[in-house]
Amino acid sequence: MPTAGSEVVVAALTNRPSVVHVGDRVAFDYALKNTGTNLAPSRSYSYDLYVDGQDVAFDHATADLLPGLTTSYNMPKDRFHWQPTNAGLHHFEFVLVQGDRTNTIRGDLNVLP
Repeated sequence: MPTAGSEVVVAALTNRPSVVHVGDRVAFDYALKNTGTNLAPSRSYSYDLYVDGQDVAFDHATADLLPGLTTSYNMPKDRFHWQPTNAGLHHFEFVLVQGDRTNTIRGDLNVLP
């Protein structure tokens, strides 16, 4: 249950590399921001990142997020979330849940040979 006055939103979502080829190790970098006026306590919000319907990254314990602050999630160079095995259009979905609110960002990745 979220604390009244806290509202966590997706502030940014990008993928590396920006042009994806078959076999690339793709990392998604994202930032969450508390746009509310109160603390968003740990376990009051969670997120999942899906690519082609498969959950490739998640955090269901999350840390406290003070009002007005942003927290970033960046993968180191040797870590990745997803590696395409075939060319074509692939779909991703970032789902942020806080109490009864759900914020979903959907997008496509065109994977080149």
